[in-house]
Amino acid sequence: MRNLNPITKILCILAINITITFGVNVIMELVLLACVSGLFMANGKWKKCIHYDLIFAFLLFGDKCILPVITVPWLSTLACLVFIAFRKFFFCIMSADFFVSTTEINVMIASLEKIRVPQVIIIPLAVLVRFFPTVKEEWNHIRTAMRMRNIGTGAGQILLHPIKAMEYMIVPLLFSTVKIGEELAAAALARGLGMHNKRTNLCRVSLKMADYLVMVCSVTIVFFSKLCGGY
Repeated sequence: MRNLNPITKILCILAINITITFGVNVIMELVLLACVSGLFMANGKWKKCIHYDLIFAFLLFGDKCILPVITVPWLSTLACLVFIAFRKFFFCIMSADFFVSTTEINVMIASLEKIRVPQVIIIPLAVLVRFFPTVKEEWNHIRTAMRMRNIGTGAGQILLHPIKAMEYMIVPLLFSTVKIGEELAAAALARGLGMHNKRTNLCRVSLKMADYLVMVCSVTIVFFSKLCGGY
């Protein structure tokens, strides 16, 4: 299932969102985790797969073991928000990360143009997919610059000094994101994405057997979530 068509990945994201909307029980959550983890591993993203699996294990452990023993009302509400509410959006984040980290922009554009998707959808989506990795790279640069100035960048430092963290990290990141968005939009237009004429593309895209298999699995999961899902 390596090098899936971007259309297949988008359908996977839609299927997972629809499944979460119907409501899922723990068994269905484990099925979703196994499916998306399998996609990560098939594309060589072992490290990300392990990270997401550990996060889900922590959330599930907190829901089943930690939450029942909490008696403080406000702490119980906070724990519900973390262990239950966030877990419902966990798979949406996981599938979106898989799409962004394994999709090449040129291949995605070629696939969307092949099925006659309008340019008003392709251009923002292309900018969005390239935006998050660029912001992550900029964030790493900011943290490196702070470490060179002997300014802590760990979670403890941020919690202890939130004002300083906002001044040295959040504000530069906000200015950088605005500039990154403008540059990516200009780059997309420079590549001719705004042209009314048909663009040429060197990427040859098609649906393979793995794509059809993943599509069938996605539809099956949605069907069973509707049939036997529940919170």
